Amino acid sequence: MSQHAILEGNGKVVIRKDNGSYVSTVESSGAVFADINAAGTEVLVTYNTGKVVARKINGSYISTVESSKAISARWSAEDVVVTYSDGKVVKRKKTGSYISTIKS
Repeated sequence: MSQHAILEGNGKVVIRKDNGSYVSTVESSGAVFADINAAGTEVLVTYNTGKVVARKINGSYISTVESSKAISARWSAEDVVVTYSDGKVVKRKKTGSYISTIKS
């Protein structure tokens, strides 16, 4: 059964199974976008401040991928594709290290 990162009221991110049952809370507030990896073990959380953080599905902090200006971040295999408020799209490692610019 798959797991999904769901954005709920007030920027809360929760993990739910296909049948809707609750698994865990990843973030309690401030999120505007969330994406779970293919393995269902890690979540990227994009905050209303433009910050992107990688977290385990239990909410434990892994790393900061981007510190500002992001509007969304999605997994691309083990890497992260970050879209910025100015339209720029950058590929980064989940540690935040720059890999390449996809769209400038």
